[in-house]
Amino acid sequence: MLEFMDTDCPYCVRSADLYGEASEIFRDSNPEWNGAQVDFYASATQLDIQGHETSRAEIAAFRDKSTGYECAGQDCANRDGSAHDYVTYIDDIDQDNMDEWDIRGTPTYFLIQPDGIIAWVSNGGTNLGDVNGDGEQNTFIDAIVYLVTYDDAGGA
Repeated sequence: MLEFMDTDCPYCVRSADLYGEASEIFRDSNPEWNGAQVDFYASATQLDIQGHETSRAEIAAFRDKSTGYECAGQDCANRDGSAHDYVTYIDDIDQDNMDEWDIRGTPTYFLIQPDGIIAWVSNGGTNLGDVNGDGEQNTFIDAIVYLVTYDDAGGA
Protein backbone atom coordinates (compact mmCIF):
# COMPACT_ATOMS: atom_id res chain seq x y z
CA MET A 1 0.00 0.00 0.00
CA LEU A 2 1.42 3.34 -1.02
CA GLU A 3 0.08 6.66 0.22
CA PHE A 4 1.06 10.02 -1.22
CA MET A 5 0.58 12.56 1.56
CA ASP A 6 1.51 15.98 2.92
CA THR A 7 1.87 16.52 6.68
CA ASP A 8 0.06 19.87 6.31
CA CYS A 9 -2.86 18.41 4.34
CA PRO A 10 -5.92 18.30 6.65
CA TYR A 11 -7.32 15.28 4.78
CA CYS A 12 -4.01 13.42 5.25
CA VAL A 13 -4.02 14.23 8.97
CA ARG A 14 -7.61 12.94 9.27
CA SER A 15 -6.78 9.72 7.43
CA ALA A 16 -3.60 9.06 9.47
CA ASP A 17 -5.59 7.13 12.08
CA LEU A 18 -7.06 4.73 9.51
CA TYR A 19 -3.78 4.31 7.63
CA GLY A 20 -1.94 3.49 10.85
CA GLU A 21 -4.68 1.08 11.91
CA ALA A 22 -4.50 -0.72 8.56
CA SER A 23 -0.71 -1.02 8.84
CA GLU A 24 -1.13 -2.69 12.23
CA ILE A 25 -3.85 -5.08 11.03
CA PHE A 26 -2.20 -6.36 7.85
CA ARG A 27 1.35 -6.87 9.12
CA ASP A 28 2.90 -10.31 9.01
CA SER A 29 3.34 -10.57 12.78
CA ASN A 30 -0.33 -9.90 13.64
CA PRO A 31 -1.70 -13.25 14.91
CA GLU A 32 -5.28 -12.15 14.15
CA TRP A 33 -4.54 -11.68 10.42
CA ASN A 34 -3.89 -14.83 8.39
CA GLY A 35 -3.93 -13.27 4.93
CA ALA A 36 -1.14 -11.88 2.81
CA GLN A 37 1.23 -9.41 4.40
CA VAL A 38 0.66 -5.85 3.21
CA ASP A 39 3.58 -3.42 3.48
CA PHE A 40 2.68 0.23 4.04
CA TYR A 41 4.59 3.21 2.63
CA ALA A 42 3.94 6.94 2.88
CA SER A 43 5.56 9.22 0.32
CA ALA A 44 5.59 12.51 2.24
CA THR A 45 5.71 15.63 0.10
CA GLN A 46 5.30 19.37 0.40
CA LEU A 47 2.47 20.61 -1.77
CA ASP A 48 2.88 23.92 -3.57
CA ILE A 49 0.25 25.59 -1.39
CA GLN A 50 0.76 28.57 0.89
CA GLY A 51 1.23 27.37 4.46
CA HIS A 52 2.46 23.92 3.43
CA GLU A 53 6.02 24.01 4.70
CA THR A 54 7.59 20.72 5.74
CA SER A 55 10.90 19.18 6.72
CA ARG A 56 12.25 15.74 7.48
CA ALA A 57 11.84 16.55 11.18
CA GLU A 58 8.15 17.40 10.66
CA ILE A 59 7.62 14.18 8.69
CA ALA A 60 9.22 12.23 11.55
CA ALA A 61 7.00 14.06 14.07
CA PHE A 62 3.92 13.16 12.02
CA ARG A 63 5.01 9.51 11.81
CA ASP A 64 5.94 9.26 15.49
CA LYS A 65 3.20 11.54 16.87
CA SER A 66 5.83 13.61 18.62
CA THR A 67 5.56 17.19 19.75
CA GLY A 68 7.30 20.33 18.53
CA TYR A 69 6.12 20.46 14.91
CA GLU A 70 2.88 21.65 13.38
CA CYS A 71 0.88 19.39 11.05
CA ALA A 72 -2.14 21.03 9.38
CA GLY A 73 -2.44 23.70 12.06
CA GLN A 74 -2.01 21.48 15.12
CA ASP A 75 0.87 19.89 16.98
CA CYS A 76 1.75 16.64 15.20
CA ALA A 77 1.45 14.83 18.54
CA ASN A 78 -2.28 15.66 18.59
CA ARG A 79 -3.27 13.96 15.34
CA ASP A 80 -5.67 11.02 15.67
CA GLY A 81 -4.41 7.46 15.82
CA SER A 82 -1.21 5.92 17.03
CA ALA A 83 2.37 6.35 15.90
CA HIS A 84 3.01 4.76 12.50
CA ASP A 85 5.36 2.00 13.66
CA TYR A 86 4.56 -0.19 10.64
CA VAL A 87 4.65 2.49 7.92
CA THR A 88 7.87 3.26 6.03
CA TYR A 89 8.07 6.98 5.26
CA ILE A 90 9.76 8.26 2.11
CA ASP A 91 11.11 11.81 1.83
CA ASP A 92 9.46 13.30 -1.26
CA ILE A 93 9.68 16.94 -0.21
CA ASP A 94 11.00 17.77 -3.69
CA GLN A 95 7.92 16.08 -5.28
CA ASP A 96 9.97 13.79 -7.54
CA ASN A 97 7.83 10.75 -6.67
CA MET A 98 4.60 12.73 -7.00
CA ASP A 99 5.64 13.95 -10.43
CA GLU A 100 6.74 10.49 -11.57
CA TRP A 101 3.40 8.99 -10.48
CA ASP A 102 1.42 12.01 -11.82
CA ILE A 103 -0.22 12.66 -8.44
CA ARG A 104 -2.46 15.73 -8.42
CA GLY A 105 -3.63 15.78 -4.80
CA THR A 106 -3.27 14.21 -1.39
CA PRO A 107 -4.01 11.82 0.04
CA THR A 108 -3.82 9.35 -2.84
CA TYR A 109 -3.57 5.60 -2.22
CA PHE A 110 -2.36 2.72 -4.37
CA LEU A 111 -2.73 -0.95 -3.50
CA ILE A 112 0.02 -2.68 -5.45
CA GLN A 113 0.05 -6.45 -5.86
CA PRO A 114 3.31 -8.42 -5.38
CA ASP A 115 3.61 -8.74 -9.18
CA GLY A 116 3.58 -4.94 -9.54
CA ILE A 117 0.00 -4.68 -10.82
CA ILE A 118 -1.94 -1.80 -9.27
CA ALA A 119 -5.05 -3.42 -7.81
CA TRP A 120 -6.84 -0.10 -7.17
CA VAL A 121 -6.34 3.60 -6.62
CA SER A 122 -8.17 5.93 -4.28
CA ASN A 123 -7.63 9.52 -5.29
CA GLY A 124 -8.44 12.05 -2.63
CA GLY A 125 -9.41 10.14 0.47
CA THR A 126 -10.11 6.95 2.31
CA ASN A 127 -13.70 6.48 1.11
CA LEU A 128 -13.62 4.17 -1.89
CA GLY A 129 -17.28 3.74 -2.63
CA ASP A 130 -18.81 0.27 -2.68
CA VAL A 131 -15.78 -2.00 -3.13
CA ASN A 132 -17.35 -5.36 -2.33
CA GLY A 133 -20.88 -4.96 -3.67
CA ASP A 134 -22.64 -4.81 -0.29
CA GLY A 135 -24.19 -1.38 -0.89
CA GLU A 136 -22.05 0.27 1.80
CA GLN A 137 -19.27 2.84 1.49
CA ASN A 138 -15.94 1.12 2.10
CA THR A 139 -12.45 2.19 3.20
CA PHE A 140 -9.15 0.82 1.99
CA ILE A 141 -9.21 -1.65 4.91
CA ASP A 142 -12.35 -3.17 3.37
CA ALA A 143 -10.68 -3.15 -0.06
CA ILE A 144 -7.61 -5.01 1.20
CA VAL A 145 -9.73 -7.66 2.95
CA TYR A 146 -11.91 -8.04 -0.14
CA LEU A 147 -9.02 -8.22 -2.60
CA VAL A 148 -6.97 -10.64 -0.48
CA THR A 149 -10.00 -12.85 0.17
CA TYR A 150 -10.96 -12.72 -3.51
CA ASP A 151 -7.40 -13.62 -4.51
CA ASP A 152 -7.18 -16.45 -1.94
CA ALA A 153 -10.41 -17.87 -3.34
CA GLY A 154 -8.81 -18.04 -6.80
CA GLY A 155 -10.69 -15.04 -8.18
CA ALA A 156 -7.83 -12.80 -9.19
